[in-house]
Amino acid sequence: MNNDTPKPPKRFRDMTPAEREAATSQYDAEMIDVESQTRPLSPESAARHERARRKNPGGRPVVGKGAVVISLSVERGLLEQADAYAQVAGVSRSELVATGLRLLMNRKVKPASGE
Repeated sequence: MNNDTPKPPKRFRDMTPAEREAATSQYDAEMIDVESQTRPLSPESAARHERARRKNPGGRPVVGKGAVVISLSVERGLLEQADAYAQVAGVSRSELVATGLRLLMNRKVKPASGE
């Protein structure tokens, strides 16, 4: 029986230390000239990559008009209470503040001044 099929490579965990060193030696060199070692994606691969990129663009999902990071001063004791409440409620600090702002603005009442 003529068996011309190549033998599958040895699994990494089954290699001797010398075989492992030889198998991974290509990764020891600095990757200064990466472009000479790579090639452009085929049209099929590029299309598949673009579909995957569009399906999962990464990052946080946009809610409303998106989020803006702000700096806000809050009395320490109030912040501790708010963080404890948020943890029990299972929401983030940002969600708690946003909910409070919406509730206050929907009531259309003047906010209480600092105590």
